[in-house]
Amino acid sequence: MDKNLLFVRNDLGYGYGKMVINDEEVLFPSVIAKKQTYLAPNHDSISDEYMENFLSKMDASINSPIIQNSDRLLIGEAAKSSSARKQGFNVFSGKGKSDDDLSPILTLSMLAGARVKEAYNNKEDLTKPLTANVIMATELPIAEGRNKVNQENYVSKYMDHTHVVTFNNFDNPITVTINFLMVECKLEGETASLALSNATTGIKGIPELKKLREVISNYYKKHYPEQEKSYSVDKLIQSENAFIFDIGARTSDLVTTTNDHANPEASDSIDLGFAAVQEKTRQKARIEGLGNFRSRFDLVDFLNRKNLIGANLEKQEKIKQLLEEQTQVLSEDLIDAGSDLLSLTSNTNEVVYVLGGGSIPMAQYSDFLNELQELLKSLNAKCPIIWIDPEIAQWVNEIGLHIVLLLMIEKAKKDGLID
Repeated sequence: MDKNLLFVRNDLGYGYGKMVINDEEVLFPSVIAKKQTYLAPNHDSISDEYMENFLSKMDASINSPIIQNSDRLLIGEAAKSSSARKQGFNVFSGKGKSDDDLSPILTLSMLAGARVKEAYNNKEDLTKPLTANVIMATELPIAEGRNKVNQENYVSKYMDHTHVVTFNNFDNPITVTINFLMVECKLEGETASLALSNATTGIKGIPELKKLREVISNYYKKHYPEQEKSYSVDKLIQSENAFIFDIGARTSDLVTTTNDHANPEASDSIDLGFAAVQEKTRQKARIEGLGNFRSRFDLVDFLNRKNLIGANLEKQEKIKQLLEEQTQVLSEDLIDAGSDLLSLTSNTNEVVYVLGGGSIPMAQYSDFLNELQELLKSLNAKCPIIWIDPEIAQWVNEIGLHIVLLLMIEKAKKDGLID
């Protein structure tokens, strides 16, 4: 394989990004921070250990016509762990992923960082400019991406320009020029549907489908043992009529599949997600004198701290109560939104899936499952609810993107773009 080629599945979430670059999984917080250049340079030294974790240490500058921000930026985990003010997606803004600078900043930085890691491992000369030629499958929320113009503009941002990323971590900057050979944009939730529908048969080269089938099977057998006797998990997965709650950070995608295809007339994405819960909790904590957290990422770090005592433990418990209250509000809003769509297909739905990064804390802090069961009962819909295991819940869309990427690679070879 051409050493400059990067095959990419890019599921960029409002809370965390999930990317797979040449089969390496990368999970990173969707956040950046301006590098405080008035501080001492503090250049790092290149070592095997440092380069193994390079994607969590990136200090980058980006030269691209699609990005207005020309500052030195800490990217992802480097930003989250810094003391600098953090910038994430604004969960209350009407701006979509396709027109937010943060999307290409995070995407280009991760691609360039992966190319630097690869070059180091291949013992290439890092003092010379590097090149990355990219084939990428990505996606947008349904409400944003169903407008074909938004999809086309998002693809054009990457395809129509050359992008240069410079890393300032070391004494000698490392420069990567990124060219996109092919980009395809799908709809969030729709890619999850693609993954779910292929979990039984599997696809060569996508081992994650076997894991997805396993977690569905485990949940089904545990919670629906009587139904499992009537029809197997494989028959359940192969159901052509399903409903998916894909709960994200800022948006949640509600997808109906009819005759094994996503039904856009009975699907939607709504501006409700768990990042909004965290942001409202952060604001309430400040108002009630429980702490002045500069970002929702700082809030989550505090809530995840162990072995607190005294006033800090009491404060943590009170903030968790606030989080539970806001999570329950989200749960009720999702039920309201889902009821409108489920009522259109309640007579034919055969299974309901709950997945996405936001589904993980929802399981802990809300009564969403019980409320969803009551909703289905009120609609006389007697279909099982499968809550995807946290281990894989936020990767289901990415698995669908893997299927899309394999088809893209096949086409690229046929068209002579790659060998």
